[in-house]
Amino acid sequence: MAELLRKRNSLRLEGVWVPVVTPFHDGRIDGDSFIALLDHLRAKGVSGVVVAGTTGESSVLSDEERLWLTSAAVRHLSGTLPVLAGVGGADTGRTVELARRMEDSGADGILSVVPYYNRPDQSGIQRHFETIASSTALPVVLYNIPYRTGINMRNETTRRLAAHENIVGLKDSSGDLRQSMELLLEPPADFSILAGEDALFFPMVAMGASGGVLAAAHWATASFVALWKAARGRDHAAALEIWKRLFPWISLFFEEPNPAPIKHYLMKAGLIARAEVRLPLVEPSKGLQARLEELRGEL
Repeated sequence: MAELLRKRNSLRLEGVWVPVVTPFHDGRIDGDSFIALLDHLRAKGVSGVVVAGTTGESSVLSDEERLWLTSAAVRHLSGTLPVLAGVGGADTGRTVELARRMEDSGADGILSVVPYYNRPDQSGIQRHFETIASSTALPVVLYNIPYRTGINMRNETTRRLAAHENIVGLKDSSGDLRQSMELLLEPPADFSILAGEDALFFPMVAMGASGGVLAAAHWATASFVALWKAARGRDHAAALEIWKRLFPWISLFFEEPNPAPIKHYLMKAGLIARAEVRLPLVEPSKGLQARLEELRGEL
């Protein structure tokens, strides 16, 4: 328990975090590609990684696969980068069980999405997250992404949840710039707000976001990191110049369902062996593949 308390107190939720894809080979996790990708991201200077999240195709991973990915990342990175494990779902009880198992995996914290499909009201969302956070000593990062879950977690709910000692931050993928700005203008104390909409990364960090969890940062990773460092140093002019080069290409990774376009780019860049995704996802269209293959690694 003491070790878990140290993790909660020492976890720094800032900078560029990458929600790592889960490479597959003939339907199974490709561990070699996964480890090689972690090495690549670490060398590019990211602040942390998320495993078994949305971009990691969490919805088609078994609990055992999620645990394997988390344990493998923790062992390989060996304290050099923090690891957040994707632990979320529509069933509070099952989510609690998985969160407890993640403690044994060595995860530094969990990223937990607003419960989907059930469409709970704000009271249900609050009780869901309070139940999870009270069941584990791991720090909990909330994840609001209404276009996937079907329900939006409002800022007042986020503020109430931020009072819980184990709830330390938010991945904000609300897609509502007004909602995001209102939260950033009056953020909860000792609470990190991370941009989750890749296309809003620069405006959100310019307004005080702690960083971002960015699927597009699999590509041009060092440029995203350089933007963050410039913004942190209050050199917003330099950050804006980097953003002008990155922004036109970010949407390319989301024209078709994530993470298929990212996996295709990574395969062509030699960073993973195959671009395989699990059904119901399919490979990108030929037209998008051709455009992805024109991307340069850094800008």
